[in-house]
Amino acid sequence: MAKCIWSIICLLVLVSCGTQKRMTAAQKTIDVYNQNKKDELARLDSLKQVIELKEKKGNLDDTLTKQSDILIKKLIDDIESEVKEAEYIAQALTDKKGFRKAYKTEIQSRLIELDTFNNRSGKRELVYEMLTDGVNIANYNLFNLAAFFDPGVYRVAPENMDKVQSLFSPVIDSIAAFSNKYKNIPHKAVIVLLGFADGQSIPEATTLYKSLVEIIKNPTPTQQELNKQLSEFRAKELLRNLKFLMTQNAGRFNNYNKLKIGYVASGRGEEFPFAHINDYRSDDDRRRIVLCYWLILPDIK
Repeated sequence: MAKCIWSIICLLVLVSCGTQKRMTAAQKTIDVYNQNKKDELARLDSLKQVIELKEKKGNLDDTLTKQSDILIKKLIDDIESEVKEAEYIAQALTDKKGFRKAYKTEIQSRLIELDTFNNRSGKRELVYEMLTDGVNIANYNLFNLAAFFDPGVYRVAPENMDKVQSLFSPVIDSIAAFSNKYKNIPHKAVIVLLGFADGQSIPEATTLYKSLVEIIKNPTPTQQELNKQLSEFRAKELLRNLKFLMTQNAGRFNNYNKLKIGYVASGRGEEFPFAHINDYRSDDDRRRIVLCYWLILPDIK
């Protein structure tokens, strides 16, 4: 009888010790998650502030800002998706007996999920590093439209193709270099061209005016509508040429066939290219430009 009682006592002690070890490990898992969550959310919040500032200064356009915001929201959602699991386990830790009973049915699977998230912190770090690097170097390339188009024309003449290739070559080099730097991380590129026009009127007797009116399908368009359409056509024409050059230079990329590329071309018409410049004139050469932005972002599911 004494042996039986002693065996039961030993068994209870072992069970208690085993439960305590599990509870200690569970607390450590929660602590690691909470620290990761705090650090990563702070990092993403700081990055959002950088993005907002860069857009305000004109170093990022709104398309790239939106793409970045979507990605950051996904990353935040991924972090916060584990909050309920951590809270459930933390609550379970307040009751040792209840913890032991629910361990195999409820707690263990949640701990495995939380541990898996914690163990992926290294992969997330690479994503944060790439995103931060991309945002920090994000800027625009400014091109004078006169380098591509003759007056009153929105098609690049064949004799100007060498200029197109020469001027866009640094852009392609930069995109390729960044893509190759992060070749081991799935990513996508977004390239944006924004066309601008000055405030001069387009004479009604010109071929350009007649072409734009026909395309707009408005017999009495405003001058602003005409210039907006012209700037959009020029942006799209340059984008068409840029796509061609990107394909021609595929060999510069380590993973061009796997690289997702989104292209956007938009005409801003008589809008001022930069808000901080306050002395634009109606016939200002600084308004007849195209801005080229690009950003490569991690491609997470």
